[in-house]
Amino acid sequence: MKNTTAALILLGLLAGCRAPAPEAEPNVAETAATSDLSSGADTSSLSVEPAPDKVRETKRLSGTFVGFEAGDYLHAVIAKPDGKRESFFLERGMEIFLVDHAKQPLELEVQTVDTDVPEAGGVITIERLHAIRAGGVTFADWWTTAEPSFGKLLDEYQARIEKATLAPEDAPAETSDNS
Repeated sequence: MKNTTAALILLGLLAGCRAPAPEAEPNVAETAATSDLSSGADTSSLSVEPAPDKVRETKRLSGTFVGFEAGDYLHAVIAKPDGKRESFFLERGMEIFLVDHAKQPLELEVQTVDTDVPEAGGVITIERLHAIRAGGVTFADWWTTAEPSFGKLLDEYQARIEKATLAPEDAPAETSDNS
């Protein structure tokens, strides 16, 4: 069972994660232009790109990282100052940053976004960590030096990530308020 969980986590991290967006609020790009299929042009070489994420809301909160929740993707479980726990999708590389800053006070930026999640059947609305600050270090600054060796770092941190993965009964209960 543990090997299956590790495989799912690694698959989600390597295949399903997107590179982090810049610290500044991104402008939502227009949907890719559609081709005129009636023109008779050869469209066999066109690839279909997923629509860019649509940011609905950005909020800031503070809390501490307490562990990961494993599913199709790895989610960060954050304990807020009021003691309540919330689970968030992650941008690529955040799992390593969070493991290094476990139980430290964090300042977080969470975005509510419409994004393509193939395992859910298409575009859904999720809450995703977008920015993290631990003391004087931001994830974005750390990532600029860490990203080139992400695969190697993930190999080095895999045991720590698995150790930080919570048992299902310790993960926050799912809510249906972000659908």
